[in-house]
Amino acid sequence: MANTQATRILTDKQIRQKIERIAFEIYEENHAYEEIAFVGVAPTGYHLAEALSGEYKKISRQAVGLYEIEVDKQAPVCGDVQLKAAPELLSNRPVVLVDDVLNTGRTLIYALQPFYRIAIPKLQIAVLVYRDHKLFPVVPDFVGLSLSTTLQNHVEVKKEGSLWACYLY
Repeated sequence: MANTQATRILTDKQIRQKIERIAFEIYEENHAYEEIAFVGVAPTGYHLAEALSGEYKKISRQAVGLYEIEVDKQAPVCGDVQLKAAPELLSNRPVVLVDDVLNTGRTLIYALQPFYRIAIPKLQIAVLVYRDHKLFPVVPDFVGLSLSTTLQNHVEVKKEGSLWACYLY
């Protein structure tokens, strides 16, 4: 975001703490299952799903799958939603759909499409930042930070190398 003043709202350490806490919350809700799948919305949601699944493996003996889903965030109606996993890899296990920021719910409502055709026992949503400008009926199950902003604000989660940061513009 050029020529815009950015405020760091989460440091690398804070993001890692939130990822660890969310992993424990996910475990509390899903410990009875033999397997679990994390599906991240590309690109940053996938990186978060990767980090969450890594933390989850530290606290659980469950089999953990990690998959990616691509949604055109600028024009989700025009583009295909591409789930990069065979349905049989997700069926009969809980799925945690992961994205970096939930603003209006538009991206995630489209990301849900492929799961309508897969027999999963439950689908949960995890986000690092929840802005609650609901235009679509999407509410996350697991949240790192709830943030009051205006629609004119922009929240961006960045991962550069192994370091995380979250900015408000």
